[in-house]
Amino acid sequence: MEPTTVPASFEKVVEGAFQALQITDKPVGGTDVMTYKERHEIELEKLAMEVEELPTVIDKRTRQLNQDQLTKLVRTGSRLDDLRIDTFRPITNLKKEWDRYIGTTKDAGLRGRIAAMEQAVKKNIEAYDQAEERKRQEEIRKQEEKNTERRKQLLARKMSFDGTTFTFEQFTAQAEQVYAATDENFAKVLVKLDALVAAKVQREADELAEKKRREAEQEAEAARLKAENERLEAERKKLDDERAEFNRQKEEREAKERGDHLFEVRSSYLRTIGAIALPDANGQLIFGLGLAQITEGDMRTASEEYWLRKTEWFRRAKEESEERKAVAASIDAIDTEAAAPIPDGVYLEDIEGVTTPAPVEEVPFTEEPPAPEVLTEQDEQGRAADEESEAMRVSNELPLDEFSQEPLTVESAVYQALGEASVCWDPRPTGIFDSTRCKAVGDKLMETLKQLAIIHN
Repeated sequence: MEPTTVPASFEKVVEGAFQALQITDKPVGGTDVMTYKERHEIELEKLAMEVEELPTVIDKRTRQLNQDQLTKLVRTGSRLDDLRIDTFRPITNLKKEWDRYIGTTKDAGLRGRIAAMEQAVKKNIEAYDQAEERKRQEEIRKQEEKNTERRKQLLARKMSFDGTTFTFEQFTAQAEQVYAATDENFAKVLVKLDALVAAKVQREADELAEKKRREAEQEAEAARLKAENERLEAERKKLDDERAEFNRQKEEREAKERGDHLFEVRSSYLRTIGAIALPDANGQLIFGLGLAQITEGDMRTASEEYWLRKTEWFRRAKEESEERKAVAASIDAIDTEAAAPIPDGVYLEDIEGVTTPAPVEEVPFTEEPPAPEVLTEQDEQGRAADEESEAMRVSNELPLDEFSQEPLTVESAVYQALGEASVCWDPRPTGIFDSTRCKAVGDKLMETLKQLAIIHN
């Protein structure tokens, strides 16, 4: 295939084609000295004027005029397009021939043959580059291993690492400097760091020893203070106990002195009215007069109200005792006068001048209830004792002493009889009544009664 002939100057060919291009059917006169652009402008203005001069379509004629102008314009455009194609057809053919020979892809024509040669050279270069990359990656791997090992050594020596800087107290090192340092310089860094670590360890050991020493001192001081506090607490408790014991003894002493005083005053009064004191089984005195009696303990502790009731009972008992004495004296006088023998069958009432005293009618003693008042704790205790005595009386079915509010037993009746007999003297003897001997007489009588099986334990 022969190559298409192409003018030497493509620009001139284009210029000549544009000069030969005619837009209108008839050439415009006087355009020889114009350029093709000036001439084409005139021709286009002429067509534009023809279009402007077209009448408005109002009938077939005016429509035909417009249609003819349209046909002319379309034909002019088609002619220009055909001219364009015809003008560039040799160039288009030339391009196709060149594309086929040279090649439009890297695998076709001359380009394909050159691309094959390029590929061989590229493979050679790539092989070298790959080998160099492998070397570089190996160097990177070795450097990373080295960096990792150095990082481990520094961290093992208690250095902290924030990703960019290694720090141990005041000593710092940038990671880039650590990784880039030679083995000799890195070894020097380790020696310096080991010295700092050893100094810190020694300092911490000293601080720990000092801390333990202070703690031991504090514990010893705490133990001493604890022992001192315990000693002071023991002394305080001892003082409190001694004070409490002193107060208790003082209260007991004051109570005893108060009781002794009350007993002295109250016993003196009872003796003046004829009451007899006898010891009980526990050695405590019991003052009795007739059926009235009161214990030594009650005399020491009884409230004034309770004591006044008791003294009233003793006064009544004394009056009854004196009445009984008067009756007994009258009987003794009668017995003396009637000492002469009385004939059989003759009664005392038949003897002239002898009168039998009328039997004394026993008037029961009725105590008026005391005026209501607030009772003391002692009164409450006395009332509780009275209630307990009442329960004992009911359970034992024994009579109660009207004045003592205690159960009347054989033993108490014996001692009361002895006490009552002791006041049968007229005139009354003076001196000290030996209550011990009186109690011994009562004990002996009780023993005799037990032997006679009169009472049962």
